[in-house]
Amino acid sequence: MLAVCMTLIDNDKDQTSFEDFYYRNRQIAYAFAYKILNNSALAEEACANAFFSIAKCFKKIHNYSLHDMDAYLIRTIRNACYAIYNKENQNPTSSIFDLKVEDEPSEDFYDDIDLDLLIDAVRKLDDKLKSVIAYKVYYDLTADEIAQIMGISKRTVFNYLNKAKRQILDLIGGDRFE
Repeated sequence: MLAVCMTLIDNDKDQTSFEDFYYRNRQIAYAFAYKILNNSALAEEACANAFFSIAKCFKKIHNYSLHDMDAYLIRTIRNACYAIYNKENQNPTSSIFDLKVEDEPSEDFYDDIDLDLLIDAVRKLDDKLKSVIAYKVYYDLTADEIAQIMGISKRTVFNYLNKAKRQILDLIGGDRFE
């Protein structure tokens, strides 16, 4: 686990610093993760994910004070535990083919849509909203990929998508489609 994390760090000084950080905190991290997950294997997985995540951004955080680094580790471990917990407790979803479609759109629904009106509405959006929509719809990227490309947070991507949807609906008279 440590070897994988060390490959993510370029500088020898940072590698030594990360190694010290890892050995100083691995037992604390495991105990904290086990307290949340109550499972040894899942706690080890959470620790591995957390230290891997910290190694990826260690260049940014290696100058934090000791107290801040410990707090950052605890937040990262907690988030990794919750992600694993949610993944483990996620109900299996049914196949899309097993679902019954109650409301199929009528044939004339598509005739009612004025594509020119929709195109004009998209053109009137801010550039950042148009970019997010293009990445999402045209390039079929995930919110994480869009956030990385645009240099914004995943939450901001979702906010932009919702804002764009509201503005488009306002511009085309969205109350007809609700």
